[in-house]
Amino acid sequence: MNIISVEVFYRFIDFGHNFEVHDNLDFKGLYESEEYTHEMESDLYRTIMMKKGDGVSMDIDSTGNLHTIKIFLIFSTDGEADWSLVGLIRGWIDSHFRNKQNEDYSFAGVEITEEGLIVELQDVVFRELTPNLINELNENGMKCDIVGHKKRSYDNGSGDYREAILFFVASSIAGGVTWDIIKPLFLKVYRKFTDEIGPMERHKSFNSARLIDSISELTGENQLNSIITDVNTNVETGLTRVILQTRNSRIYVTCDDNENITNYRVEEITQTRI
Repeated sequence: MNIISVEVFYRFIDFGHNFEVHDNLDFKGLYESEEYTHEMESDLYRTIMMKKGDGVSMDIDSTGNLHTIKIFLIFSTDGEADWSLVGLIRGWIDSHFRNKQNEDYSFAGVEITEEGLIVELQDVVFRELTPNLINELNENGMKCDIVGHKKRSYDNGSGDYREAILFFVASSIAGGVTWDIIKPLFLKVYRKFTDEIGPMERHKSFNSARLIDSISELTGENQLNSIITDVNTNVETGLTRVILQTRNSRIYVTCDDNENITNYRVEEITQTRI
């Protein structure tokens, strides 16, 4: 079951005074759905743009079965806001997802193990790149899962679309997965679309189940309520930062090269009902 969090903001920009920005949260809701697709995201964005014309930003952060949608409706402080837009958005949401009546659910994220690599791609502008990349790796005997997927659509006179994807590449080939094997495959797929390669980073792999168990003991969070949303390794220090999401909090964890937790911080996010 997919869990979808939706927030709609009216963003007011003072273009005449240092471009001051004020965001007003107008609506938030929690939904569920058996189906959740990229085509749905695109259709929601098109629906808003057909009504508003421009001045829209939509940020989507997907991790496992959790999808967080934040929509920003942009207006000048000198103009008049169209307050009917939030009704249009709620109508689309209600016709595609069910309102979550209770908070009895669990997260389903990607299981990470030491046998593989974590690779991050940034500034991806081609929606077709990700499925092509997964197919290429599968054909070469490697299983590829998406740990986190961030998408941003923006239009304020001119349109822009960007993705950032965090992959876990597990090995089913003799000798395991190495960066020397994976990188040429990533570049091969990239060059089907463009010669301008965006930032590409690799991060240390680890045992996600063991890490979640350790954090559960430290914080009291149920393992089923925790999902890994981001991983980043500092090549200079060797420390890896992992972000976990629970229903009511976001947990920032730092691990050393041996997967020992050196520190962690809990940030409560109860107000978002996730």
